[in-house]
Amino acid sequence: EAALGLACFYLSEFAASGAAYERAAQASDDPERAELHLAIAGQSHLWAHGYARARELADQVLREPARTARPGVAMAHNLRGFMTAVLDADLAGAERCCGTALEASAGRFPAIEGHVRFNQTLFAEWTGDYPRAIALAEQVMSTGREHRLAHLVVWPYWFLGKARCCLGDYGGAIAQLEEGYQICDRIGDRAWKSRLLNTLGWCLGEVGCHERAREYDARAAEVAHQLGDPEIVANSEINLALDDLAGGRVDEACGFLEPIEAALSRPGDPWMRWRYALHVLNARASIELARGAPERALAVAEQEIAGAVRHGAPKIEARALLSAGRALLELERWDEARDHLVRAVAVAERISAPRFGWRAHGLLARLARARGRSEDAERHAATHARLRDAASRSLADAELRRRLRETAARESGIA
Repeated sequence: EAALGLACFYLSEFAASGAAYERAAQASDDPERAELHLAIAGQSHLWAHGYARARELADQVLREPARTARPGVAMAHNLRGFMTAVLDADLAGAERCCGTALEASAGRFPAIEGHVRFNQTLFAEWTGDYPRAIALAEQVMSTGREHRLAHLVVWPYWFLGKARCCLGDYGGAIAQLEEGYQICDRIGDRAWKSRLLNTLGWCLGEVGCHERAREYDARAAEVAHQLGDPEIVANSEINLALDDLAGGRVDEACGFLEPIEAALSRPGDPWMRWRYALHVLNARASIELARGAPERALAVAEQEIAGAVRHGAPKIEARALLSAGRALLELERWDEARDHLVRAVAVAERISAPRFGWRAHGLLARLARARGRSEDAERHAATHARLRDAASRSLADAELRRRLRETAARESGIA
């Protein structure tokens, strides 16, 4: 039953996985092993979006205080931490649960600790600590290979790709995302295949190659719709909206975005809703800028800034500050534009995210030119070029290097 539960988990048959692990717990005559099966069943039910059952199983395992290190107790605390993050957007509370899980493991259960370290990888990437995210992901991947747990190899690949993309290592990001995708394809995983495809699309979009990005995003959306998971459907279709927008197809972009906006206006599945709602705001601000409606874009960008600060998401904060800065430039509100763009530079430098840095410096160069400050414009343009060129060198593909440079110039209006 436990083997069946793991196989179903890899095939993204999460409810069946949870049921199999519950049967494994019933069949076990070892209380410690039964406890672990119940905690793992809770994880599977959580991925099936069976939140009540996941909580019930975690509570059942944690009902009696643990006097010794027990793997099921550690796994149940880790499950609580993951739920606290993805459902409640409480990353500080989630980190505390992870700490409790590690205490319950006491260094005795490395596979369980791999799950905990993966959750810490999530939190590090979401809060902009990319070096820590990479170090943790590599540690988890090593544990996954040692214990032959494919999910502890696939999951870190996704976050290695995301973190490297944010650090401007586009070539490294694309390579690791593709490696993770190949494993998903081999084992039959669909949920993470969609995420890896979607992230490959996002990474190519960051480079400015939206035609290639759209192929990945469309495949990600197709798999996401097969699973019926609102989060991965939303993230794929937000990407598709941005791909269409980059191609000048504003109506098509709205066709992807508006159903997600409508769904967010109603109560719904809470899984990562707090985060992809911010991505929707970014896409909406971009659409309004393309429509020549900077006032509306500014209002949306300010909402995104507030949400990013509330959730401790500096990458999203920098992105929103850039949208607001662009809108304020269009409105010729020079001082406010400069304030937003200087804030974007500060956030980008704090988290070592060069793309936000070169975009901000490009817009600051444009602002300086508009105000007749040629020396400031040259200084910002030089920083823009330095950051852009350093990132482009990570790409072995000459076409991608060219597209990155062209996109960087166009986005900032620096050429």
